Amino acid sequence: MKDFHRTSTILQKTRKAMASTQRSFGEASLVGATLCGANLVAVNLSEANLAEADLIGANCIIANFSKADLSKANLSRAMLLMSNLSGATMEKANLSGVYMCRANMSEAILCEANLSGAIMKDAHMSEIEKALLYNRGVIDLEKLRVIAE
Repeated sequence: MKDFHRTSTILQKTRKAMASTQRSFGEASLVGATLCGANLVAVNLSEANLAEADLIGANCIIANFSKADLSKANLSRAMLLMSNLSGATMEKANLSGVYMCRANMSEAILCEANLSGAIMKDAHMSEIEKALLYNRGVIDLEKLRVIAE
């Protein structure tokens, strides 16, 4: 019980620290930017233009990419745990090995994206969007959470 309380306290302090350091770059234009291995935890990049950007291995835990343009971006091995990707355009993006557990993927555009080895356990999307991912190399596809449309 003591360890649980200690862990809970650490998590609360971490959340407070992350909330106080949250940065907003909404609608920023970062076309072709090199952000490999960048620490983008809790960053707000909603509606940002990240077309053709390199985010290889970037740490984007709980980041907001809603309605962002990530077309042709390289997100290989990026950590997108609990990120908001609703309405994001990821056409022809390299998402191989990306970790997207518990991410909000509703209305995300994944046309011709490389999803080989992508992990989407508990990610949220509609039944129709999920059906479009079959046979595209997604790991744990059956564990996606279907949301009501």
